[in-house]
Amino acid sequence: MACVTDKGELSQSAIAIIEAVKDEAKEPAQIASETKLPLFKVRSSMRELEANNYVKAEGDAYVATDFAKARIIK
Repeated sequence: MACVTDKGELSQSAIAIIEAVKDEAKEPAQIASETKLPLFKVRSSMRELEANNYVKAEGDAYVATDFAKARIIK
């Protein structure tokens, strides 16, 4: 299942991942642990979310972009 639909809507897992990295950069294993999502799902989601400007890489970790924060973080 894709994180971002053709209409630009986010899946529940994508929202959970973005929420997990809204305040600080985290590595995929830490995100998987916090969200209870499988590590392979987190890794593939991070690639897709990065390609769509929702997260950015900081070394081996990821953090939510201002774009993501403006769209989903309350």
